Amino acid sequence: MRGKTRREICAFPPLKIKFDEKTLQAKGFNPAYENLKLVTHCVAGNDELVLREYLIYLILNQLTNKSFRVQLAKVTYRSINSKIEAYAFVIENNDEMAHRLDGEIVEAEQLKAIDAAQYRLLTVFQYMIGNTDWNLDKSHNIKLISINKNSSPTPVPYDFDHAGLVNAPYAKPHPMMPVKNVRERYLQWRGTNTEGLEETLQLFKERKEILYQEVIDFELLSKASRQNILQYLDSFYNSLPQIPKLAVKTSKENIIAGV
Repeated sequence: MRGKTRREICAFPPLKIKFDEKTLQAKGFNPAYENLKLVTHCVAGNDELVLREYLIYLILNQLTNKSFRVQLAKVTYRSINSKIEAYAFVIENNDEMAHRLDGEIVEAEQLKAIDAAQYRLLTVFQYMIGNTDWNLDKSHNIKLISINKNSSPTPVPYDFDHAGLVNAPYAKPHPMMPVKNVRERYLQWRGTNTEGLEETLQLFKERKEILYQEVIDFELLSKASRQNILQYLDSFYNSLPQIPKLAVKTSKENIIAGV
């Protein structure tokens, strides 16, 4: 099992799947990627949260290929006394993702700088979905990928169950964050240089219809749930003109707080 926080909160734990190397090889898959994370439901009979988190990965895939790919599954869990059917999704193996990007995973201890363009996208994306449950310095819910030895590492985020877009009943902002609940957004911008930020915001503007269509087409969620998500995205897009000012403001807050 994995996912310490989810194990403490949820009735059903997140899991890992381990495939037999010979079976993978026989099917034409790379046996080096035998372990996969399975993101499961939190409470039996409620697939809403896991489907919302899965949708976040699809949205991120539309913004950058430097993101984890995911595969939705309907899983049957059997024990001696029970049988549960629920949605879950598989996350791309860490090393497979790095290999797909022609890179390799590096540790946070090696971090001296970060790919500026991907940092801007990461920060704005996390702001869009209302997620403060990440940290670059500690690689919390972030994988760092070295794609080119002559360039800075690229941050690839994962684990979005504490995002406001998911709105899990157990989700809370980090105590150091100046927000009261996860539906409130906070831009975790570090540093005073906002050069290139307008270019990043332009990408979000250009992809708006595509991102909205991902939500509209995701019919496993109810119409009311999808409308709720679209309204939350609307509030993000309405705030776009203020983001450069927020970056300067939150940067000063972070420096003062020492985070």
